[in-house]
Amino acid sequence: METKQLMIGDWVLINGKPMQIQAINDIDGEIMAGDELYCLVEDRVHSEDKIEDIPLTKEILEKNGFKWLITEPSGDITYMHSEPPIIIVKMKYHWFADIGPAGSTKMPFVEVGWLNYVHELQHALKLCGINKEIIM
Repeated sequence: METKQLMIGDWVLINGKPMQIQAINDIDGEIMAGDELYCLVEDRVHSEDKIEDIPLTKEILEKNGFKWLITEPSGDITYMHSEPPIIIVKMKYHWFADIGPAGSTKMPFVEVGWLNYVHELQHALKLCGINKEIIM
C-alpha cells in the first residue's frame, strides 16, 4: 500500500485494528491514525507496523445502509443504497455505479472502477459527491 492510494478519512487496518487516517505524509511514506504515526515504507528500520486494506464485505455494506438486491446466476451479489442518489455496489466483479435520484426519468450511469476495499468505496462515494461517513 502506498500513501498515493489513500486520503484523509480512509479506513485501513493497522496491526489488525481498523483505524481512520488523520494525516498523510507522502514524502516520508507515513500516516497518522489514532494520534500515532505509522510508516508505510517497509524498508524503514523503525517500522514494524502492518498496514493493510480492509476488504469490502456484505456486512460492511449492510452496516452502512446498503440492502441486498439480487444474487445473479454468475454469483454476483448486488447491493443498493436507497437514499438519493441511488447507489449500487456489485460484489465479486466489484463495480460501483451512481444511477441518479429515485424516480428520475434519466438514469445516468457512472462506472467508477473495481471495488475490493473499504477505502475504495469511500473514494467512489466522494467522486460522486456523496459525503457519507463509513461505519465500521
